Amino acid sequence: QETTLFRLNCPATAMFSAYAKSIGLEYLWKALAAPIWELQWQYTTEGGNIISNLELDPEKVSEGEREFLDANSYQILMVLSKIFESIQRATNSVSPYMRKVLAGMRTEVSRKFPDSDKEAIGAFLFL
Repeated sequence: QETTLFRLNCPATAMFSAYAKSIGLEYLWKALAAPIWELQWQYTTEGGNIISNLELDPEKVSEGEREFLDANSYQILMVLSKIFESIQRATNSVSPYMRKVLAGMRTEVSRKFPDSDKEAIGAFLFL
């Protein structure tokens, strides 16, 4: 089934995952390091204490913080936008080897599951 691609606990999946990590590490660094460091700097003190609450679940915040849930939602959208923009800017840093693996994967998955090639690539990238 297409929903279980890359979810099996087998040697082939483990090797595929290890290979992807080894060739994708530079891209991950370029795509995510800056926004993650910015988040850490923006939302924590020097001692590591969180200075802003981004919680969205009303059950997990105090009564007084519930009025800020909408603001938290917009703040999270801003954070995610920065991360997404950083990922987009780093697309040229994707290794040619990774591009070849993803192209091959798309071809092979399309043969067996014609409408699931993008989902398979997404599942692989989030291993």
